[in-house]
Amino acid sequence: MSTLTLRPSRLHALLWLILGWLALALGVLGIILPGLPGTMFILAAAFCFAKGSPRCHQALLNHSLTGPMIRSWQEHRAMPRRAKKLAYSMLVVAWAIGMLVFHGWQYRVGYTLIMLAVSAGLARIPVLEEVLRRQQQ
Repeated sequence: MSTLTLRPSRLHALLWLILGWLALALGVLGIILPGLPGTMFILAAAFCFAKGSPRCHQALLNHSLTGPMIRSWQEHRAMPRRAKKLAYSMLVVAWAIGMLVFHGWQYRVGYTLIMLAVSAGLARIPVLEEVLRRQQQ
């Protein structure tokens, strides 16, 4: 009877691949559900796939929806103005839904603090168009 053994490098690759698929699934959900940061999960999936599966990483880079987002992040550490505005809009929608769903003041305050933290993180990300304009000068 033979047992399946994985070398550490193959085990690490498998773990990165699993994390990549999990991040990608959350990213797709984030496109649909307000409040879930889809872009961040897509970027996390690209990072994980780069470590665990070059083929999956390349597929994300070649995809018409995810490729430009990943490339702009990798090259400029920035996001397009339109994407940033959409992210803020989705945060406001998610916050409003949360205020309707959560009834205790503790939950509302906690949820508001989480949304403010996410907004602060988003505010720190440079706008791609501004980065490109500075580079041209």
